[in-house]
Amino acid sequence: MTTKSVMSPMLWLLGISLTTLLPTIYFTTGHIQELLTYSVVVIIAAALVFFAYFAIKEPDRLQSEDYLIEQRRIALLGETGRPLTTIDLTADQTPNIFVEGDAAGADKNA
Repeated sequence: MTTKSVMSPMLWLLGISLTTLLPTIYFTTGHIQELLTYSVVVIIAAALVFFAYFAIKEPDRLQSEDYLIEQRRIALLGETGRPLTTIDLTADQTPNIFVEGDAAGADKNA
């Protein structure tokens, strides 16, 4: 499962809850119907507040992941004046002496 934007979980909650609550509201009466109606209003208001918060504070998080990745790729390709960085995969790797030192010290104590 991929998350397209920060709104995806809220939209799933909204979709699932509305498809179950709206028919239930239609077939019930009295206080239960009022309570379910208020819960639908609260869920919709929460989704709108959630959207407004991210629209004001962090609008980039409302974009899809694919769009952001493509935007970053284009920005990296468009940078001029910087040399291309390459990774040398044939180079010898340097051992991490701190991790090996701890393991060797543990063997001596055993």
